[in-house]
Amino acid sequence: MTSELLRQADIVLSRCGRPLSPPGTRIVAIPKRFKCWAVFAATPTSLVSTVPASITGDTTWMFRAVSSLVNNPVGLAIQIQAPDGRFLFHDLADVRSVAGYGSQRWPLTHPRACPPGSKVVVTFQDTTPAVGQAIPLLLEGSYFYHVKVAGAPVAARNLASTLPRYIPGRDQNIMAPCWMWGEGPSTPQGFEDKAFIYHSPVGAIDVGAATPKNLTLEIQTEYGSDFPLRQLFFNVTFETALGLPAVGKVLVKVRSSSGYILTDDYVLTSIINGVPLPKDWNVKAGETLFFDLSLVDYSGTGNVFIQCFAKGVKRRNV
Repeated sequence: MTSELLRQADIVLSRCGRPLSPPGTRIVAIPKRFKCWAVFAATPTSLVSTVPASITGDTTWMFRAVSSLVNNPVGLAIQIQAPDGRFLFHDLADVRSVAGYGSQRWPLTHPRACPPGSKVVVTFQDTTPAVGQAIPLLLEGSYFYHVKVAGAPVAARNLASTLPRYIPGRDQNIMAPCWMWGEGPSTPQGFEDKAFIYHSPVGAIDVGAATPKNLTLEIQTEYGSDFPLRQLFFNVTFETALGLPAVGKVLVKVRSSSGYILTDDYVLTSIINGVPLPKDWNVKAGETLFFDLSLVDYSGTGNVFIQCFAKGVKRRNV
């Protein structure tokens, strides 16, 4: 990457939505993606595969999003560790929760800095060993080049920021939420946010028995702080050790004790699993979240186990 190319990129890239850099410098973000994948045979020798993705380049790469492609049925879980040793999830997560919908991206709330030569370590776990499966991941982000500001300012007519934000006939979305490139909602003045994940107990529905295929799980929020909710996760696992393996689809309807209903009807957990909400759902302190679950298109024997997670921030006055 030459200085002239960086200067031209700095002019072309819009200044409308880029983060501000220190006085006297600018950050030029050049998109870059890294591939990572794992393959599990129908009878794998190991149910876990750890794959490092080496970060190449001549400057820091900012890890911003994960995209993937999954096919149903799927039974795979992943965990991603950044070069600083921190994990993206508190535990192995169903890959469908990060597969993404719409843009096919699972954006990070905050970009992770990955220096040249470091590694992003992805752990894959096969949760359905009777079926051969493969999972590709695309780690998305940008190289951050710091460019010094020198010489006369560039004429306004040469800046991309002077162009209209929307051009008819192009595939654009000017209303895309801020998390699309990893910039999360800001904290209101006078408050502080602390990232937190609530979880429900593990519930079970017997697939083979002649019993109702409905279940309601609850999450009680604490009384000391509001909880702006940003993502919902569902861990759905089926028993496979009893004769014919249990299969099915789990639907969910999400509501709170205040009477607010997030989904006015049942939707597949796989559709909203891990997908960031377009807008924070502000759950007031002390409210209870209810997850009405229903099992459909089921067959086999054994139980289906379900656990619900609510990810957001605890918001308190300072």
